[in-house]
Amino acid sequence: MPSDHLPAGMLAAGWEPWRAAGLVELYGLYASGGAAAVASDVEKPTGRPARPFAAFATEHAAALRGEPGN
Repeated sequence: MPSDHLPAGMLAAGWEPWRAAGLVELYGLYASGGAAAVASDVEKPTGRPARPFAAFATEHAAALRGEPGN
């Protein structure tokens, strides 16, 4: 598992042990799907359901690349 090497690399780069351990724990949460829940918080104020980031990025690809707007 890549996270086995993360703490040593972070410590070698000067990170504090608590910070390295916390980041590894957070990435473990993401990897296990612990942050995959979708809430209705976007829909409440906007009236539209949330959508995947990939859809947003595709729609706004030109702007994200720094191209002039249409």
